[in-house]
Amino acid sequence: MTPISGPPKASFQLSMLIYDTRFRSYTFQFIALILLMLLIGYLGANLMRNLSDQGQEYLVRFPDFSGKLRHQSAAHRI
Repeated sequence: MTPISGPPKASFQLSMLIYDTRFRSYTFQFIALILLMLLIGYLGANLMRNLSDQGQEYLVRFPDFSGKLRHQSAAHRI
């Protein structure tokens, strides 16, 4: 007996990323993710450049809710 096989599978082509419904949503989501990452990177670089032009530095300080006074020297600041 010979095995029953379906139609031969088509090889992958770049046009499938747009015209094939199996890949279309993933393609557009990947493009949107790349654009979002580029936008966030640009905004971060612009923020750092503007702060340095004003002579300021970017610092994040978290409040200490333990009730103790916490002093840090300049050498230990992040």
